[in-house]
Amino acid sequence: MRRQGIVSIAGALVLYFGLLVWMQRYLGAPQAEFGGTEFPDEASHYISGLMLHDYLTKGLPQWPLSYATHYYIHIPYFAIGYWPPMFYVAESFWMILFGTARGHVLLLTALVSALIATLLFVTVRRTVGGLAAFGIGLLFLLSPVVQQSSTAIMTDLPVALGTFAAILALARYIDSGRTSYAVLFGLLASSTILTKSSGFVLAALPPAVVLLTGRFHLLKRFSFWLMAIVVLVLCGPWFLFTRDLISIGFVGIDKTFSGSLAFFSLSVWHNLGWLLALSLLGAWRLIGQRPLNGLAAACLIEPIVAVTFFAISPTANEPRYMIAAFPPLLVLAAGGVQWIAACRLRFARGPILTPVLMLLVVVSAASHWLFHFPPIVPSPVRPIAEFVASHPYEAVLVNTDSEGPTIAGIASLESHRAGDRFLIRPNKLLARINWMGTWYECLYRTPQEIETVLEQMPVDLVILRRNPGPKAPLHEVLLHEAVFETFSVRWRKVYSVSSSGVDYDLFEPVQKPAISIPAMEKSLHQLLGSHFRNSQ
Repeated sequence: MRRQGIVSIAGALVLYFGLLVWMQRYLGAPQAEFGGTEFPDEASHYISGLMLHDYLTKGLPQWPLSYATHYYIHIPYFAIGYWPPMFYVAESFWMILFGTARGHVLLLTALVSALIATLLFVTVRRTVGGLAAFGIGLLFLLSPVVQQSSTAIMTDLPVALGTFAAILALARYIDSGRTSYAVLFGLLASSTILTKSSGFVLAALPPAVVLLTGRFHLLKRFSFWLMAIVVLVLCGPWFLFTRDLISIGFVGIDKTFSGSLAFFSLSVWHNLGWLLALSLLGAWRLIGQRPLNGLAAACLIEPIVAVTFFAISPTANEPRYMIAAFPPLLVLAAGGVQWIAACRLRFARGPILTPVLMLLVVVSAASHWLFHFPPIVPSPVRPIAEFVASHPYEAVLVNTDSEGPTIAGIASLESHRAGDRFLIRPNKLLARINWMGTWYECLYRTPQEIETVLEQMPVDLVILRRNPGPKAPLHEVLLHEAVFETFSVRWRKVYSVSSSGVDYDLFEPVQKPAISIPAMEKSLHQLLGSHFRNSQ
């Protein structure tokens, strides 16, 4: 029986992983740009892992902070410090094993999603049976925000995996009181917090679960407090070291508690649909039972804590933050299914229950698939990156409207990074802008001043959007005027690309400037010095 159980778990993992890989290919995710408007942080997450990969594969050539500073001068788009390092460490080792291409790193995302679904399968199969348990895991994967996140390189799914695994460890500790499970919870909670600070949601679970289960005797045990000690020892040094960076992403966020509470609650409903009714039914059934076991209590409280945490935290409201609440809610949904099966409802008795549930799985999956996620529209960033990577330009001024995707796209195609090529951000060279884009200052007032900067830097390739548009920042408008006013005199067009109604032109100087790498590094170090710690 044990061997059969292992085989069924492995089979579920393979099927979930295979589905996700197929979905990524079907949607065109491996060829898509990094982030764009859907996940603007994706480029930074990718380059952060890429930097660690390069650091490790080069044999730790210098002190980490010195290497990161040098790397940022050449590839200025990462933010280790604002985000904790755990995901980037895992990402870098994955890159060492399987490659640095976007499609290869997306396989890590697929594996993380598949592991969450497999943990769900293992957790609920004794409650609803193997086939229905597989369907519940499948529904997690096919919820709209999970589908969307599974095609990107982001930290929300790893946080969801760490959160759910920590919940299972905490449940074992509450039921058994064994110190080993307390240590395991501390380790899992620490790895989740060191993936993203939203993992601090887990801090509220141990006392809340003790309160719900009534097992107050655990508060007198050292093992209970050992969970907090492990987290403090492992996470404290990192957050102490980066304490000045934590508030960067909170600038300019304007929201209300009630509005955010409604937003996240509706996000859960939008993604789980009819399953949320089963979750509420399972929760109602559990509340009437005494005593609660550890898993039931943890699954009851975690979604409430998560919604409250993000409603009061000074971060933007985004549905992906609720992904970590889905597994506990689906465990409750399995409890609702079990209650229906136990009732004397004719349609739900015996062997009829599983086919009915699987039909609902198919209907829900089809509705999500058909109405939410058409294939990703091709982006002009990919051909631009391919052009730049195949030419020996040394100082490239990337396009303002998609700095991150362009820089990440170019870096992903190069085997020798942070060497002779400098990727320069207009938002750093020509302007000043804060993390959230709520404060902006253009450093120059005329196209002539911009042209002088390009000569002094110097730049040997400029990427421009052909029609900046009415919402373009002032420096982009001035740059556009500077290049097009002197076009055919100082600049020549070398490449153009059009996609999805967006046109880009690439220009090089008629007379190629002499670029000294040490001089460029010194100039960019001075320019970016004040921005390095606040970089994105």
